[in-house]
Amino acid sequence: MAKRNYTFERYPGRIQVVRAKHQPADWHYGAALGWQDLSTKGVDVTEVPGFFGNLFNRDSLPKLASQLRVLIESALSNP
Repeated sequence: MAKRNYTFERYPGRIQVVRAKHQPADWHYGAALGWQDLSTKGVDVTEVPGFFGNLFNRDSLPKLASQLRVLIESALSNP
């Protein structure tokens, strides 16, 4: 019932997507992995070295954490 009554609204701002550099879904969804359809103001895509499905392993996690830190600091300083 709730699903039938739900009205989808696009997010009224930009979306930040953090994704693995090696992504098997690129061919189908594009660089933004389908998120471009959910925003009225576009998508910023940040690639982290690594492969889809392993961004939380010992080698990739520090790179992901570093990139997230940069993005969060930027968002906080440019509201």
